[in-house]
Amino acid sequence: MTDQDTATTPAATAAGMDELERNKQIVRRFVEEIINGGDLGPVVDELFDHEYLEGNYPLDGHSGPEVVRTWVPYLRWVYPDVRHEILDIVAEGDTIMCRSIQTGTPRGFFEGKSKNVPAEQRVQRRMEINMLRLKNGKICEHWGPFSRRLDDHAEGEGLGAGMARAHEAWAAAEATTDDTTASAPTATEPETEGEGMNTPQEVFDDMVGTLAANPDRTEGLVATYQYTVQGDHGGLWTLIIDDGKAELRSGGAEKPDVKINIDEADLLGMARGEFSGTEAFMTGKLRVEGNPVLGMQLGRILG
Repeated sequence: MTDQDTATTPAATAAGMDELERNKQIVRRFVEEIINGGDLGPVVDELFDHEYLEGNYPLDGHSGPEVVRTWVPYLRWVYPDVRHEILDIVAEGDTIMCRSIQTGTPRGFFEGKSKNVPAEQRVQRRMEINMLRLKNGKICEHWGPFSRRLDDHAEGEGLGAGMARAHEAWAAAEATTDDTTASAPTATEPETEGEGMNTPQEVFDDMVGTLAANPDRTEGLVATYQYTVQGDHGGLWTLIIDDGKAELRSGGAEKPDVKINIDEADLLGMARGEFSGTEAFMTGKLRVEGNPVLGMQLGRILG
């Protein structure tokens, strides 16, 4: 074995350094253009491998660039003003470690608990470390984030104190509502949302009734959603939304824009307010395929 066989040549070292710098630049583009910029066009296919694996979000075993087009809109829906500031990037072989600070004002499932707190006091700031692996110049794996809130122990009127007050106020209001309802029921009181729903058909009838009564919610939206419900009363239902109009049909659709899969018990649990649709999605109870943007729009419309 010669020295040339065991030693790294200057040319090889330079090539390796070039590859590391290229990989770091790819990750920077991912953060700046896709996370911060919200660009879900050709850049996603340019930066992500066709077998891309997402290790953070429960996407039912799906892979490839379309996975990015599913979880990034979700992140930007929860945090509409999300922003990542890259602090440093470390590259070793085909692996990248990226340390950044994420800031954003939460919405979605946080809104009900923090509606009495000014937006500036709800801003979250956290340190994140994400690990990515690249193959042939494209991101093929993402794991993380491994994060820590930087404002958990904020003093005065910051997020810590503001959110604590909001949670206490929300819990007190919920308890008061429950006590009032329990102590003074009347025959003319409206039912609690989701109360009395025992089958998927009742849930869907209520859903389409709500949309029909509030046509402004679906104004400008044209989409077909197919629900597959597993369980004793399960089956296929299709929700058709056409610019302010909502129609429910039994059975599947020929070419639905979005396919939604859920177990009967979880569908009823959502309808009864036991957990939100966002929480169902994040825990894998609600599985979504198809156009991710239209899927997020339906979540927003239904609250």
